[in-house]
Amino acid sequence: MGLFNKQKDDQGRVVAVESEVVAELTSKIADLNRQIAELTGKRKGIKEELGLSEEVVRLRRQLTDLEIQKSKVEEDQARREREVEHKVGLERVRVGEERKWMEKERELSAREATLEAGNANLEADRKRFEDQMEFMTSRFAEEMASMRDLTQEMIKRLPNAEIMLSMTQGHNGSKEGVGAPD
Repeated sequence: MGLFNKQKDDQGRVVAVESEVVAELTSKIADLNRQIAELTGKRKGIKEELGLSEEVVRLRRQLTDLEIQKSKVEEDQARREREVEHKVGLERVRVGEERKWMEKERELSAREATLEAGNANLEADRKRFEDQMEFMTSRFAEEMASMRDLTQEMIKRLPNAEIMLSMTQGHNGSKEGVGAPD
């Protein structure tokens, strides 16, 4: 007989197999089950690795997205800082210009006040000059009138040339002393 002790049933199927073959087949089945388990474990490991690889890819994408968002936020912040610095610079320029303008206004006000004081002094000097000229003119007119009066009085009181001529002719009768008193 060989490896198998075959017995057939009424339909022609083999019903009994030798125990050695059964043991060998059982051991092969057990080996196959172990191999299946190992392959299933490896498959699960590979699936986990694939899942982890997919997770790594997803995390890398997320990292890239976050880096892009971060750079956008940093760019936006830098733009805001530049705008603020620009506005501060403009404000400094405006304040500087305003200070210059205020300084010029102050200088102009001081000049204007000086000119007004000078004009007031000039007007006072002009008024004083006019008053003094008026006084001098009236005083001169008074002095001239007084001199005229005095001269007329003196002329009235001085002997005139005819009187002197007659006086000189009357004393010695000659014309020698005419016009010059002795």
